[in-house]
Amino acid sequence: MAAVRPARGVPRPRGNPNDRSCLGRSMDPALTPTLAPYLSVKDALGLASFIEEGIGGAPGFRELDATGKPNHLEFRIQDSVVMLSETPAGRSPFPAMLHLYVPDADLAYRRALAAGATGVREPTDAPDGRRGGVRDRWGNEWWFTRPSP
Repeated sequence: MAAVRPARGVPRPRGNPNDRSCLGRSMDPALTPTLAPYLSVKDALGLASFIEEGIGGAPGFRELDATGKPNHLEFRIQDSVVMLSETPAGRSPFPAMLHLYVPDADLAYRRALAAGATGVREPTDAPDGRRGGVRDRWGNEWWFTRPSP
């Protein structure tokens, strides 16, 4: 199977978790990872708070409507971007499962629980690392893995 490569002429982030350049503008393909999950939920500002507090996401671009409801929000989580918005009228929210490689799966798990998540599985050792998961109140599951050395 051939390796997947970015589109020709489109530079991709170098994977620096401190690089916030993709957060200055919305959906700029030159500054956003090739694949970025987009979450559509009721109470997007609540989920935004959870991503900041429970996951450690750095807030970036925010586009709010005249009433203060989010049309589009972006967060950097390590070398990735997660996008989210309020579910549009006539559509239903849908949950996602997200996976993060972290330096300490137990710490990531506890941090998410402290921010209001419920445990799906406490971190346990597996052949490829230590892994555990939580579910946020919007139905998304967040899985944390510390890879084996």
